[in-house]
Amino acid sequence: MKNLIILKIVIALLALLPINTFSQINHFDSVRTIMSSNTYDYRNPLFAYTSQINYVQNMRLIYEVHSGNSSRLGWRGVDYWNYSGENFIVNNSYLNINSATHNDMVVWQSNKNGNWDLYFSIWGGNSWSAPAIVDSTPTSETNPSLYFLNYGYDTYYLLFEKNNDVYFKYYRNGSWQGDTNLTGSVALACHSPVFYGQKIYYLKQISSSMDVLNRQRFGIQYPNYNFVWYPVEERAMPNTVKNLRCSHELHFEYDTLGSTHSYMIGNHTTFTMKNMTLGFSGNNINCSGMDLMVPISDNPLLDFYPYDVFGFQRRTTDSNMIVALSNDMYNVIRSRRISLDDTSFVSKIIASAPVYYTFAFYKIRLVWEKKINGKVALVETFDIQVINDIKKISNNTPSSFSLSQNYPNPFNPSTTIIFNIKKSSDVKLIVYDIQGKEIAELVNEKLNAGSYEVEWNASDYPSGVYFYKMFANDFNEIKKMVLLK
Repeated sequence: MKNLIILKIVIALLALLPINTFSQINHFDSVRTIMSSNTYDYRNPLFAYTSQINYVQNMRLIYEVHSGNSSRLGWRGVDYWNYSGENFIVNNSYLNINSATHNDMVVWQSNKNGNWDLYFSIWGGNSWSAPAIVDSTPTSETNPSLYFLNYGYDTYYLLFEKNNDVYFKYYRNGSWQGDTNLTGSVALACHSPVFYGQKIYYLKQISSSMDVLNRQRFGIQYPNYNFVWYPVEERAMPNTVKNLRCSHELHFEYDTLGSTHSYMIGNHTTFTMKNMTLGFSGNNINCSGMDLMVPISDNPLLDFYPYDVFGFQRRTTDSNMIVALSNDMYNVIRSRRISLDDTSFVSKIIASAPVYYTFAFYKIRLVWEKKINGKVALVETFDIQVINDIKKISNNTPSSFSLSQNYPNPFNPSTTIIFNIKKSSDVKLIVYDIQGKEIAELVNEKLNAGSYEVEWNASDYPSGVYFYKMFANDFNEIKKMVLLK
């Protein structure tokens, strides 16, 4: 994941690129149940995808299927449009829980051998390999975390808990190697290890009610692949840190200002924190999401759009809900609150990477657990981004503001709209359906005097009559267009 330094560089680069606008046509408008059952509980969802970048064309949703004292590990393929049918990574009568994934591997803990052992499977392009054990010992191994790195060799790095310590192993050339106790010299219990790149975070328990955040960085010396371990850093805070996890970003809960808030590491270089739920009262937990760098052309190394999507659970004395938030590079924040109904239920939330249909269409999913008819189901909402290029076709100063008829018209699926700006103005160009509902925002920014054109791709919409309206200073004008598929 690109850090905030790269984010600032990209924003600076965007200022040098042709003018672009970014339209979002679904701000968590739809909520649907992905899977539910009268027999099973679906728990602990997470997304897996074969990529070391932030956007993908397809991925897998992994989840636990609970029934009594057993839990199978299921998965479904995911693309821009939908989910595939259900398949299983492991299908037995034992408990298979707490899975972790990165790139093409998934690791989970199982009680198949009477204690907790770690098992793994590798994605082969169409299916998962047969489950294999990481290491069989009489001591339980729990709470795995994975990190993939390819420098000459595909290598998976694994963290887990054992005997109140944090352990480190790696998988290379078809076998697990090493078994390093990272906290063996620490007398206190250490737990909840997670990777964030080549940084290892974990919690150290200094009392029965107090955990503090620790971090250890590691390097790799080439060509012999020797590890270099840097000194442990501790982030002292007045209150305890809870529920440390990595869901694209590093998240945890912390009690402050009379409420529980979800934090993330805002800057990993300076080890500083960012309150993701500031302004929300109550207990705000289980935050998931990320700072995105979405490509806005087929040359993604040069043209990115910074964008944030987060979801968290907000609990108060009389309500329990999922809050979905998005924030674009213009600092336009959109949100939706979705009731969980059961005020006592604690949900897990997971955000997907952006799944693209083309380099103009992106969908970011938020999936969470919800009780339906007494069983835990998986529910989702999503944010769709439609990214359009505004092209300045003339630098001449028009004599007036104007909005031209789109062409072609009727159209399928794309049409072009030309408009003139008399003087520097804040400009909006909005598309509405026949009921008058806003469905796309093609332009929302300050533009200098000149003539411009923008394309609207209506691939996601049915045939029918649509309207587009331009706002600039005191000028506004509306026109009709017809989508004919």
